[in-house]
Amino acid sequence: MPRTPAVEIKLPEAPTQQNPNPLPFIAMLAPAFMGLMMYSVTHNPYSLMFVCMSPMMMGGMWVDGKWRRKRALKEQLEAFEVSIKETQKHIEQVFANEREVRKQQYPPIEAIVRHAEMGGPLLWSRRPEHPEFMQIRIGLGTDLPVARMEKDKEAKNGLPQCLSTIAALRAQYAMIDDVPIVANLRQDGAFGISGLRADIDPVARAVITQLVCMHSPAELVVACLTDPAGRSRWDWLEWLPHTASPFSPLGELHLAADAAVGASLVSHLEEIIFQRLQTRPRPRGPLNPTVEEKDACMCPTWW
Repeated sequence: MPRTPAVEIKLPEAPTQQNPNPLPFIAMLAPAFMGLMMYSVTHNPYSLMFVCMSPMMMGGMWVDGKWRRKRALKEQLEAFEVSIKETQKHIEQVFANEREVRKQQYPPIEAIVRHAEMGGPLLWSRRPEHPEFMQIRIGLGTDLPVARMEKDKEAKNGLPQCLSTIAALRAQYAMIDDVPIVANLRQDGAFGISGLRADIDPVARAVITQLVCMHSPAELVVACLTDPAGRSRWDWLEWLPHTASPFSPLGELHLAADAAVGASLVSHLEEIIFQRLQTRPRPRGPLNPTVEEKDACMCPTWW
């Protein structure tokens, strides 16, 4: 099963503000002063030409330097705009790839059912050592991207308009849309559905279908408590191997549609939870968990 790669996106650097060089008055006046001293000694009129030409040369060099800096800044701004456009294209490609991989990592219910009916590779494919274990897709929406932009490295003396462009780029791609929204039952421990009966029953069936199609009855059992009126809506559960698994700690009691049997099932569930909380079994996590996965994987596999 493909997993979303963690990609770091490098952003273009903002051109820096160049401090203008002041007019070199001292460098312009010093040759003129020397020329006047030479004229006072030699009385040579060429000394006066030196007095006039030296400031002109220094002024010309100052103007040329200013023009070169202006031209260089213009070229930097043009290159920055090109880099921004190329970075946008790159981010769009990265996000498109992430969408595709995340949809494969958390496939829609139609694909899951099709694989279950055909005995495809998705059937009971999630094991406790997989990070997707006990994770369910609840729809498509907007989420944080796995791809990350590099941390702020913009120069403090960068041009304000360029820094604003980079900040706008970060804000534009801070979220990614049209990706599976996932609930992590292993970490959260519970998942609730509320609303009108006509709306929530299909959602509940889809959640259970995901769980029983993607997880083996050796690692997941299903229990159901309902009233007599709801028995017809949930009687299909009795045909699942997850309600009659020989590995189940519940024994043969998994389904209840009346008060007496329901009380017995609830009592049995509470007893199992109490016992396992007392023993604090070590959860079975990924084969090579990261520090974050070790911290997150606090719920044991029997939840």
